[in-house]
Amino acid sequence: MPHVSPDEALDIIMRRTPDLVAWPQLPRRSYLENMTAQYSENFPGITRDDAKKRVYVSSEAALAGLEKFYEKYLADDIDYFSVSSDVAAGLHALLKRSAASPSIAVKCQTAGPVTFAMMLKDENDKPVFFDENLRDAAIKNVAMKSVWQLKAFAGACRTVFLDEPYLSAYGSAFTALSREDVVDTLKAAFGEVRRLAPAALGLSASSGTDGKDVSIGVHCCGNTDWSLLVDGGADIISFDSHGFAESLALAADSVKKFLEAGGRIVWGAVPTSADVLAAETPASLKKRLDDAVAVVAAKGVDEKLLRGRMLISPACGLGSLDEKTAALALEYTQILAESL
Repeated sequence: MPHVSPDEALDIIMRRTPDLVAWPQLPRRSYLENMTAQYSENFPGITRDDAKKRVYVSSEAALAGLEKFYEKYLADDIDYFSVSSDVAAGLHALLKRSAASPSIAVKCQTAGPVTFAMMLKDENDKPVFFDENLRDAAIKNVAMKSVWQLKAFAGACRTVFLDEPYLSAYGSAFTALSREDVVDTLKAAFGEVRRLAPAALGLSASSGTDGKDVSIGVHCCGNTDWSLLVDGGADIISFDSHGFAESLALAADSVKKFLEAGGRIVWGAVPTSADVLAAETPASLKKRLDDAVAVVAAKGVDEKLLRGRMLISPACGLGSLDEKTAALALEYTQILAESL
């Protein structure tokens, strides 16, 4: 969200998306609320450079930090991986509201393991993904940050997203990631979340749908190979249906299997570009959504299945908009969702 005040952002979110409330990330409040910095606390060798408004990994410090990191991880010390109010004011504002109103259903989020490990770099600008030890630490870090949120919200959060904007670069000349790299990294992170979810939620045994205590979602705001997310083990896939419906249709076989197995798709039907949004109305967005569903259905995915497993959201984050336009995007999201 473009706000500086977490409570002002939450007021709008809770009014427009009351069924599942996401805590707002506020990058204009601090550079520490940007995706990489926000989940980097206690990562081995993490170094803040306030002058340049960035975080990076000191290779020398990382060697010493890995021992403590794994000591805490192997002990399942969930609290060590907490997310502080310094880097996530919106999260802590929602924690207070959730404690006062336990009926609120909460959506939590972290950076996805691929995105975190590719965007977090060392002092030589090398992504930690390409260091085997630090990649493993990155996977466990984002998983544990997710699990900490499950614990902190005391059962109010059963949906956690690991956002993967970096996967929009998959397959391009600008990234050297293999399919195996991506799928294995996703599987490892999701597996850690599922392993620790019962303890974080205070459960003695798995009690969720299909033996899962938590639904794991992945959002990618650009074009990617959506079968990666299916093969990686996501329960929910979130994509920009306003701009990339055709790309989902290219993965029709995977999408069909995903939905038939109980997966859900979040259709990002409300654009997050101010100029594009200004040209739309709820009625025109409904028409575009219907057209997007038809494109995927034409490739052999049952339309009733698509609609029956559908959720609606903005296409991506709203932090680049002004506050008025961000509020309008959420208003249109609510109107569109209620029209279905």
